[in-house]
Amino acid sequence: MITLFGATGYTGRKIAAELERRGLPFRIAGRSRERLTELSNSLPSRPAWIVADAQKNETLPPLFKDTRLLINCAGPFTDLGEKVAQMASFAGVHYLDTTNELAFVYRLQTYHKMAVTNHSFLLPACAFEIALSDVIIAKLLQETSAQHVYVVYHTPDTKISKGTRLSALRSLTTSWIGFQDGSWNGMVPAGKSSQFQFPSGVQTAIQIPSAEVFSVPWRHPVRSVEVWMTVSRSWGFWGPVVLPYFARFMRSIFGKWVYTLISRHDPLPVEDAESPFEILIGVQEQQEQDWRQALVSGKGPYTLTAKIAGYAASRVLGNTNLPNGLITPSVLFSYGEFIEEMQANGIQFTF
Repeated sequence: MITLFGATGYTGRKIAAELERRGLPFRIAGRSRERLTELSNSLPSRPAWIVADAQKNETLPPLFKDTRLLINCAGPFTDLGEKVAQMASFAGVHYLDTTNELAFVYRLQTYHKMAVTNHSFLLPACAFEIALSDVIIAKLLQETSAQHVYVVYHTPDTKISKGTRLSALRSLTTSWIGFQDGSWNGMVPAGKSSQFQFPSGVQTAIQIPSAEVFSVPWRHPVRSVEVWMTVSRSWGFWGPVVLPYFARFMRSIFGKWVYTLISRHDPLPVEDAESPFEILIGVQEQQEQDWRQALVSGKGPYTLTAKIAGYAASRVLGNTNLPNGLITPSVLFSYGEFIEEMQANGIQFTF
C-alpha cells in the first residue's frame, strides 16, 4: 500500500492520477475532508482517504499504518516535512517527497541511522529536477574521478504552483548552505551570477540553494557543488545585489508578513504539459581542466515529477531488496531503466 500525503495539492493530484494509471494500490491523505472526498470520487479506484494535518502531530500516526511507502507532497517542507519524515523512519515506512528545499534535505541526515535500523529509506527531493540531475551526476562521476560539479536549470516558460512559490521562498530564507573545499559551510543564497552555454545560446544564471548541494557530497567524494538557475540579464546583474538582502529581510520578524501575503495568493498554474526545461550538468576532475557536460531537456515539469514518483512507487512495491537510510534518487533507480522510462516520456539526454 502507498499513502499519498498532501494529495489534494497541484502536484499531489498529478501523482494520484499517475498512481491510478499504473494500477498501484494507494490511499490519499490531507487536511480537508471535502477535498479528499472530491479527489477520491474523481478517481476510478475510489481510494480510501485519511484526514491528517502536518501541523497537528496527533493526526499523523494513521499515515504509517498498513503502508509500505509514504509519498509526501505537503509543504513547505522546511516547516511541515521533518516530523513526517521522522515518524516514517521510526515506523520503518519508506519515505519519498517532491521538495527541493535544501535546508530540509540537509536536516534529514539526523534520521539516517534510524531508517537503517528500521530497514526503510528516506528519499527527499525526488521531483523532476533533482531526480534527473542526480542520476546523470552519478553516471558521470562513475566514469570519471571528477572533483567539481555544477548544475544549471533553464526553465524559461514554466508557471509555478503556490506550493512551489512557498517552497522557493522558504528555501531562500533558510537554505544558507554551500559545499566548497570538501565541506558544507554557510553561504548566503543568490550571491553570484555567471553565464553558461546552452544550445539556444548563452544564458545568464544566478547561484541558488538546491538539494544537490547536499545529495551529491552525501554519496560522492567531491570537492565542490554549485547549482544555478537562468535569469534575465538584468536579474543577472541585480539578483546578486538584491536577493541576499531580501533573504536577510525574510529572516527578520517582518518576513512572516511577506510569507503570509504570498501564501494567500493561490492561483493554480496553467497546464504545464508544454512548459520546456533544460538541465545542464558539468563535472570537472581538476580546476582549469575542461568540463565534461550532459544536457537533459524535456517538457512538463509537474507532470514529469508525477511520472517519476509513480516510477519510484512501482519499484518499491515490486522489490524486496531495497536500500536503507537516507538515499538519493540514483540509489533507488537503475540507470538504464530510468533513462528508458524518461525517454518514453519525451526526455532527451545529450552527452
